[in-house]
Amino acid sequence: MRTALKKCALLLALCLVLSGLIGFFLWQDRPLDLDPDLLALSDDQRGLGSPEAELALDIRPGRMDMTLTNLGGGPLESGASAGLEHRLLAGGGVDVLLNGSWYQVPQERYASAGVGIELAPGESFQAEVVLHPERRLPDGQYRFSFGYQCGGDMLRHVSFARFDVVKGRYVQPAG
Repeated sequence: MRTALKKCALLLALCLVLSGLIGFFLWQDRPLDLDPDLLALSDDQRGLGSPEAELALDIRPGRMDMTLTNLGGGPLESGASAGLEHRLLAGGGVDVLLNGSWYQVPQERYASAGVGIELAPGESFQAEVVLHPERRLPDGQYRFSFGYQCGGDMLRHVSFARFDVVKGRYVQPAG
């Protein structure tokens, strides 16, 4: 009888631990709450956007790549991280469209070894996009922002490329 009670107690304890772990992971995987009252306006609404470059996204299942093309008359400088197999990785900002305005999505902080990128007029580079939102993004309209310096003054500028989140997946926007 004692052995049966010990086995039941052990089974109950394991079930409680397993339930706690499942609850924790479900809580962690919940979508990020994007309340415009708690978010900062995006950079372009503070005047940092630029026509000096074009940013485009190529979204495929499980992967998002960016291409940045220098459209200006002078050099464009930026940075990326070195990935496996000589692949470049690009981090940047994520903005969400809420109530007709773009807001910055909170990002987790991370550090990586970087490489400098210098583009002459007309040149471009490609990199895999690495997003670091604090939690999963809820369905909605988003854009990736990527910063660089350009022209003789080398002021910081930002370009944007749209993407959507539909059923938890990154997709090209319709249209």
